[in-house]
Amino acid sequence: MYLDHFNLQHKPFSLTPDPAFLYLSTTHREALGHFLYGLTNRTGFIAVIGEVGTGKTTLLRSLLAQLTEHEYRTAFIFNPRVSSLELLRAIMREFELDVGRGGRDEMLNALNHYLLEQNNSARTVVLVIDEAQNLGAAALEEVRLLSNLETETDKLLQIVLVGQPELAKTLEDRKLRQLRQRISVFYRLLPLSTKECLAYVCHRIEVAGGDPDRLFERSVLLKACRACGGIPRKLNVMLDRALLTAFTQEARQVTKVHLRMALKDLQAPLQIRSRRYWVWAGALLLLISLLPIYRSLRNVPPARDTQVLATSNPEQTIHPLVLQLSSQTSQSSRNVALNALLSLWNKTPIQSDTVAPMEQVVHAHQLKLYHFRGQLDEFLTLNSPALIPLRLPGVQGTRFIALLSVSQGRFQFAPELGSVHDLSREMLNSFWSGEALIPWADPVLVDSIISLGQQGTAVAEIQKRLLGAGFFAGVFDGQFDQDTLLAVQDFQRFAGLPVDGQVGPQTLIRLYQSGGLDSPAVLDREQVVL
Repeated sequence: MYLDHFNLQHKPFSLTPDPAFLYLSTTHREALGHFLYGLTNRTGFIAVIGEVGTGKTTLLRSLLAQLTEHEYRTAFIFNPRVSSLELLRAIMREFELDVGRGGRDEMLNALNHYLLEQNNSARTVVLVIDEAQNLGAAALEEVRLLSNLETETDKLLQIVLVGQPELAKTLEDRKLRQLRQRISVFYRLLPLSTKECLAYVCHRIEVAGGDPDRLFERSVLLKACRACGGIPRKLNVMLDRALLTAFTQEARQVTKVHLRMALKDLQAPLQIRSRRYWVWAGALLLLISLLPIYRSLRNVPPARDTQVLATSNPEQTIHPLVLQLSSQTSQSSRNVALNALLSLWNKTPIQSDTVAPMEQVVHAHQLKLYHFRGQLDEFLTLNSPALIPLRLPGVQGTRFIALLSVSQGRFQFAPELGSVHDLSREMLNSFWSGEALIPWADPVLVDSIISLGQQGTAVAEIQKRLLGAGFFAGVFDGQFDQDTLLAVQDFQRFAGLPVDGQVGPQTLIRLYQSGGLDSPAVLDREQVVL
């Protein structure tokens, strides 16, 4: 649709696994090397594991293209969700052998005869099974038995298993230990780094006949590379949609506005499903709320709720979190919650009887402590795990919980309470005291607020992260000039922070999350890419 508009010969981000577009990253080159080593040395079994969209199928097609008919015979099974007998029939058909009406023994004899013929002709026979995580235990056992077809010196059939991480878990089953022990070449395909993602995108655009710098703003590519998590398929989907968005607006270059619109479009179906979920959840809650009325009409005493505990006043309830914290001292609740936060940062836990001040403990772990004061909504824009002080009715002193993560609107906290693992936003708001203590890492070591007119290494590091977040396209010259000021303000605006153009703790916390150079602990990973 947009090829002529952008002067492209092919779609650069098609999801079809075309070997012509294959980009060999470090991990892909190593995987291909493992393939070729295993086949050349006739090791018997090769297994390659990779997440969805990491390029496994494209890599396989590239491998098969390198295996000449003079030296190899290949069979490619890409839909292995079949029984062991059906799998054997599929393998026979791939090798163009007559399946007929014979049973398993007849097919194995025919296959063994074929393998011996090919071996005598100095050809290596290769069976490739893609999406091998879909193989059942019986089918995997059938594959193992095929590896028994051998001569005194050679394995007659080289078997390549390629699948998602579930395949590795399946192979760990004790019942399949004989198969696992026969896999002599095992490789895990890793996601691309940001640098490899950029090279991957540029390669595909150039193969398609385009110019990467003309087609995309560099900051757009950086942002997309971070957003995809190193998964090529996700990156293809994002950039293809961004090109389509720019085309519909008759733009000649994809900007961060187009990418933002594309990401929003891609997330829309998920949001629709989420809204449907909440509609049903609301209906269910309404029914639950009507149960006490129904029971009172039937003179049936209400059952004890698992989430709350009735008090002497039937109109009041106490959350089990309050009950547990009220039985702890302020110091012990702080230490339990703080250890949960330190674990997120991969830091050593403190002793349960530690009495040192909070800031001193945090600094000893090479972290800083930001004392936030404000509304819950303002705190949540910082997207940071934190220690939340609670002042409980009838309880002297302060108690603490650690807010660790958020998923589907539910906040996971520590300490856990048996079956109660999370809080709704409404419940969290009812506990909110107007403050939070946020441990955070400051790799740039910024000692004061940075603003217009300042210069130095810290400014250059901030510029790098603004570029990584997609808000700066200048040079890392360490000068906090007008362009840097506008980039900071744009970043603050889209991050939901106060727009003052100054880089203080709040801006730094969010910038470290979104700049692509750091790996801080966050509440919601989906907020990392704005």
